[in-house]
Amino acid sequence: MNEKALGIISANYEIPGFGPLLKNRTLATLPFGARYRMIDFALSNFTNAGIRTVGVITPYYYRSLMDHVGAGKPWGLDRVRGGLFIMPGTVYGEGMGKNRFLIKDLIRNKRILVSGEEKTVILCDTSCVLNADLADFIEAHEKSRCKVTFMYKHMASCPGRSVLGIENGIVKSIEEGDGSEGAVFLGIIAVNREYLLQLLEEYATVDYLDIFTVFRLGLGTHRVSTYEFKAYAGMIDSLKEYERISGDLIAQKTTK
Repeated sequence: MNEKALGIISANYEIPGFGPLLKNRTLATLPFGARYRMIDFALSNFTNAGIRTVGVITPYYYRSLMDHVGAGKPWGLDRVRGGLFIMPGTVYGEGMGKNRFLIKDLIRNKRILVSGEEKTVILCDTSCVLNADLADFIEAHEKSRCKVTFMYKHMASCPGRSVLGIENGIVKSIEEGDGSEGAVFLGIIAVNREYLLQLLEEYATVDYLDIFTVFRLGLGTHRVSTYEFKAYAGMIDSLKEYERISGDLIAQKTTK
């Protein structure tokens, strides 16, 4: 059991353009590979790293999500100590799909942060298809001595994706992708628990903001380190990318 970190998964956001596929459901429960859902990647990455306290921020229409994750038994999260926590999210704030970790949602569910003893919180959305070693990510975050660390991968930077400008492992700028190759943010953040609690207090009056926006606008104040992910990663933020990445899965199976 990894007692260094707790995980929080955001399922409380939607992405336009998927039509009936995301009717009355969020991207978190979008089917992938016939038998999986998008949230499975985040849950598996957490449990494979030994993280046994995981909170899922749900949308107000959470039935499909609850039907899939249940009590977390498939991931070993049906536990007396730690386990899976279903946390109510608010109605979408400004920016909708661009808001993945609303401060309002984190404040509403602050109990999981206050009651925990873990030093690090891993915030993760459900847009990325990847098998990440979060134990290595946590270790890199600790060694950086920064309070915040972003995971990224060098890949095509489609519009809507955040691209990091990095100098000596530190984020110096964050821009929107323009189609060229770049250090694309993968929607995974490591942040010191006490520091996150401090930020929630400071930004309580503007709780419609996303915590990522807080870091982006305050790069001069918040020293953000980086962790490069070098294996396969697919960002599903459009129907076109969903089709392409699903095709990648088929291609990989047929070439083995």
